[in-house]
Amino acid sequence: MKNNVLKCHGPWEVSRRFVFPAMSSAGDSESVRQAMDRLAGVRGAVFNLDWRTVTICYDTTETDYAAILEVADQAGYPPAAGRMAKIKRNWLQNMDLTSRENAGIKVSACCNKPPQGNG
Repeated sequence: MKNNVLKCHGPWEVSRRFVFPAMSSAGDSESVRQAMDRLAGVRGAVFNLDWRTVTICYDTTETDYAAILEVADQAGYPPAAGRMAKIKRNWLQNMDLTSRENAGIKVSACCNKPPQGNG
């Protein structure tokens, strides 16, 4: 589905694919879209009902993987179950938290240049 490619543009925006086994119709995808619209930081979503997936672009400084899963679960669309799905969820959540922490770091002077002054 090359015509439905989702591109993120901000420095802390990421695109992640979510699997929701209960999402099987256009009405389901609209319910998920409405749930995502209530969440700050979500920039867009592309749905694939054949695979029951949603690719979501979001800003990691405003939201994260776990928050999106929680909102979808509250709307009646729990994430995929299974050991590998859980490992992937934990890994992506960790990446989002690391991204958020890195966004808060102020850029300092270049580390390979000695400070000017009494030298």
